Amino acid sequence: MPEQYENVSLDDLVEYSKSMYEYWTEDDFASSFRKMLTIEQFHSKEMQNLYQQYLVAGPASYVKDLFDSMGFTNAKDKAVRFYAVMHFYYSLYDGAEDKENVKDEFVSAIKSLVQNLK
Repeated sequence: MPEQYENVSLDDLVEYSKSMYEYWTEDDFASSFRKMLTIEQFHSKEMQNLYQQYLVAGPASYVKDLFDSMGFTNAKDKAVRFYAVMHFYYSLYDGAEDKENVKDEFVSAIKSLVQNLK
């Protein structure tokens, strides 16, 4: 439904991305669910579908739709790059001793990426 994206700005997307990052990394249930899906995706088609829906194809498709509605050329490629940064920093966060530093790096990376999208 493209009309729901009409009023979304890049700043809104950055704020949403920061919230999603905090949810998937700092919320105990969501973080455990994400980690479980990462492992279990290889054990059943159902878990693979959930992994794709919540952590790969679903979010990337959402970002692509946003970029399409914003009139970006190559929206799919830009969405993949955008979401790749998010996904990378989820994994980096999991193994980091200084999780706040990783979170700060994520925010900086997303902001930089958004600036280069314009």
